Amino acid sequence: MKEFTVVHCRPTYSQHHIHPYVRSKRKYLPFKDCIGAIDRTHVSAWVTRLDAAMYFGRKYCHTQNIMATCDFDLCFIIVSLGREGSMHDSCIFNEIVINDNVPFPHPKEGKCYLVDAGYPNRIGYLAPFKGNHYHHQQFCNTKENRTANNPRKLFNKVYLSLHSVVERRFGNSKNRWGFIRDVPRYDFANVQVQLVDVSMALHNSIYQNTGNPTTVNPYFNEEEAMAFVNVIPEVEHDKDGLMVGDKDPHMALVGLRIRDKLVYMRNNDYLGNI
Repeated sequence: MKEFTVVHCRPTYSQHHIHPYVRSKRKYLPFKDCIGAIDRTHVSAWVTRLDAAMYFGRKYCHTQNIMATCDFDLCFIIVSLGREGSMHDSCIFNEIVINDNVPFPHPKEGKCYLVDAGYPNRIGYLAPFKGNHYHHQQFCNTKENRTANNPRKLFNKVYLSLHSVVERRFGNSKNRWGFIRDVPRYDFANVQVQLVDVSMALHNSIYQNTGNPTTVNPYFNEEEAMAFVNVIPEVEHDKDGLMVGDKDPHMALVGLRIRDKLVYMRNNDYLGNI
């Protein structure tokens, strides 16, 4: 099973190019250097009494906490499984992404993954603005909030739309493999974790070999996309980008520049009703 997951959980598109999905909508173009998204989910788990407390998490049941990376072809490319359900997301992120002893394939220089609001900004990992709307329901609860009425909300709304690739992939995988919602009582480390791992690889294999339903016709080719974004004038940045928990002011500045480009695009009627 391990060999199967190695073959089928890998990047599907070169990091040297802007992904067609990013080029499919104007609002995504400021995120041209993003290559995928990272998020986490919980899967039910049966564990021994000795481990019961560690795997009892906020879902009020025993779960394994999973962190996964998806590319914009909606395929899992990196998966870390078997973590305790009570373990905080940032701890998993630190153990996997920041630990030099773990062979995590970091983005190439100048590229980045989109990460959930629970993670900090770091080189190669771009988080949304904290303290502002981030979830879909927050933008839809009232008529006033349906439009992102300040620059940070605008950034978060477009960010959320692009980051949702990994959330959709988790949902599709759980719907396809019913046992994930109620994992059989097999040995946890040797069977349960491996079953979830191979289910994600199988999902990729099926997805890649039966026609990719997310195939898009890019609105821009690569040269047009670069020209469109680069022609947007740079503005003088304020110093409100560094957020609580951030470790890297460089990535905070990346977020500010994307925010500024989105504001320029909205002010010039390139974004429609966002």
